[in-house]
This record gives sequence, structure tokens and C-alpha cells, in this order.
Amino acid sequence: MKSFSHTTVVMAIALAVSIPLSFVACSETTSAINEESLAFLEPLPESPSLAPESSSAIPESSSAIQSSSSEVVSLMNGKECTAENEGVVDTMWVGNIKYGSLGYYRCEKGEWVQKTPAVTCDTTGANVGDVCTRIQKVGFFGGHESRIVYIYKGNDEWDIFYGLEKMTKECNAANEGLKEKLTYHSVDTNDITVFFACSHGEWKNTTEAYYECMTEKTALGDTCSIESNGEVQYYRYLFDDGYNSGWAECTFDLEHGYCTKDYSSNFSHHLWDEITPFLYHVSPEGNYYCQYGKWKPAKFVPRQYTDSRKSGLTDEEYDILELPKNAKVGDREGGLLEDCYNDMVMPFCGPSEWIDEMYDYCMPKNYYRYRDNGTWTLETDQERETDPSFHSGQECTAEREGVETVFPPEPHVPGRIYRCISGNNVLEEYIFGRSGNNN
Repeated sequence: MKSFSHTTVVMAIALAVSIPLSFVACSETTSAINEESLAFLEPLPESPSLAPESSSAIPESSSAIQSSSSEVVSLMNGKECTAENEGVVDTMWVGNIKYGSLGYYRCEKGEWVQKTPAVTCDTTGANVGDVCTRIQKVGFFGGHESRIVYIYKGNDEWDIFYGLEKMTKECNAANEGLKEKLTYHSVDTNDITVFFACSHGEWKNTTEAYYECMTEKTALGDTCSIESNGEVQYYRYLFDDGYNSGWAECTFDLEHGYCTKDYSSNFSHHLWDEITPFLYHVSPEGNYYCQYGKWKPAKFVPRQYTDSRKSGLTDEEYDILELPKNAKVGDREGGLLEDCYNDMVMPFCGPSEWIDEMYDYCMPKNYYRYRDNGTWTLETDQERETDPSFHSGQECTAEREGVETVFPPEPHVPGRIYRCISGNNVLEEYIFGRSGNNN
């Protein structure tokens, strides 16, 4: 998959979704572009769960030893379980070489009994309520590691740790919004501190940033810093989900301010209009955009942040400010509100193959259509779905040699112009709102 950079890292531009295959060929020697080759939205890690991650079922294999926690085997790794090695713990891969997990076994009364990874936790000096962390190798050739935390229950028994074991307060209507910080002594690593918030009658795991920074007066865009172990961590509040990860980790620059390091998968599409303003720093010395914790020079900034006419107008009022007065029914125009993309790598058809080119451009957030009552109103999804110009295309034949086909732009998505050349509809150029390339 190609690597793409993006100003807001939110909209994967599925340029090939609605294009017939005959409209994506670069030449007879190149293959069609698919959606995967154009997607650049990469998943980002969420906060680790206190409970173990689940793994896929292990496929059957004639060479695998299939067992569950309640089953025993008499021979493991060629070793017998005898009185001499009573209590010894050993491991064995369970499943086949491609899919499976590392199984833990302890010799008990002549049988190898399957255990959890907690069987390797040292109980010497452990007190009830202490915790132990283990890494379980699962998945493709054991390449995936799952962090599991256990809590000591006494008598050599460990249970899955959920973090609420020390909680003494009830989560009820009277305690709605209450935050709690609980620390557990670890027998093998640093002590583990967990944070909870009371929400709708349930204690929910939250983040240190939420615990330390969240107040009743917190508003979108607020910033916060936390000092821990001599280091300062910076955060910006980007959305409110009631209890969890609305605080995004940032870097801090004296000249440009806070810059978000990454974007949680919790940031759903409708939140980007709220988040986008904080990704830009507009100054007399130059404009910058925030990408993965670094401020970079911005060739384009959404005009709503630099246009003096925006002052005093709502987004809706500003968006329609330049829609033409003299139009005919069915005309389509983009509004002034924009999303901008700096240093975007996009595929382009070269002389004989697809190549990557760098673009800087802005696209209208909204498109409008002129109605028979003399007004402009927002274009609907249904109108785009039923408009043949967004989807249809004709095969490139000798009779159509040189004919141009235009696919109009959509919100956030550039349009495309194809030309019929030697049996292939070749991408000739993109249609942007504003662009520093090919426009």
C-alpha cells in the first residue's frame, strides 16, 4: 500500500469507488487502481485495555495439540510429567505454525495441566491485591503480543485484573461524574495506576488526562499539561464522549502552540469540523499545519481561517457568500468553507505506469444546487447517487479516441478528467477547488 500524508488524516479519498474499471487503466501494461491503493487512513492504537485481548479461533491441524484449560496432556515437548519435575512450568505452541498461541503448562500429579500465563507470576512475598503483567504471544507466527494483567487472589491463584478491585465507592446518580484514581502494587514491573469515571451508573476506565484535566468548565480546544516523573505531557481537548479519550496527546512549540500527535479511532467523521481549526496556526510570519505532532509549513489553509469576510458570519452564511445570483435550475457550485490537504501523495498516470505525485489543494466542504424556486440549497447524498455524471462512463473505443470524460468533485474528494487514448480511459488531471499543482 502506498504511504500518504494528510492534513487532517480523516477522509480516505476513494477515487476508484465509483469508476468503472475501464476508467482506471493507465495503459495496457498497467493494472487497475483499487480502493486499497488509494486509502491512506491508517488505524492508530487506542489506549490499552486492562483485560486481555481476544484472539481468533485456532484452526485445526493434524500436528497441533488441541487443548483447553480444563484438559490435560500426558506428554509435552517430549517431556514426561513425573514426581521429579512436579510443579515445573513449561510452554508449548498450541495450534499450527501459522495460527495459534503460546500455551502454558504445569506438571501436576503426573499430568501436564494447561494454565494461563499467570502461572509464571512469582507469588513469593505477593500479597492479595498485587498485580502481575504478562505478554501473551498469539496470531500469525506469534507476531502479535497481547498485554494481560493479573491480580493475586491468594493461594497461588491469579485472576484477570479489571482495575476495580480497590474501588470502595458506588457509582450511582449521586456520584455521576466522580473520578477515581487507584494504584496497585506490582510484583514484576512498576506499580499500575488506573483511572475511572462514574458514568450512567457504571465505573468506566478512563485516561490520566481525563482524570487530571477534565472539569465542568472544560470546553472544546482547551489545553492541559501534566508533569510526571520529571516530564511534562501536553493535551488538547477535542471531543467529549462522556468519560474517556477526548484529550489528545500533543507536542508543544513556543511559536506555534499545541500539535496533536495522532488521532484516535474514536474521532468519527462528524467530529472533524470541530477538530480541524486546531490543526492550523495562522500567523504573519507564515501559516502552518499540525501533522502527527509536528508543525509544517502550510501552502494552503482553509479560507474560513484567513478570510476577513468570515468575521461576524456563521459558517452557513459564509459558505453561500459567493454563490452566483444568476443561475439556472440544476446548476451545481461549491461553497466557500474548505478542507485543505498539504503534501498529499496521489497516484497519477505516467507515460507507461502509475506514479506518485505530490499535491497541495483545498476542496469545498459542501456543494449546492440551484432550485426552481430561485434558491441554492445543499446537495443531498441521494442527488449524487442518482446523478449519472458521478458514476457512468463509456468504454474507450476507436470511435471515442480523444474523447474526454469528467467525473465531478464531491465534498473532500477531487474530481477526475479522463481521456480515451488507445483503448484506455487515462486519468488526465484532478479537479480541485484550489491547488498548487496541475491547476
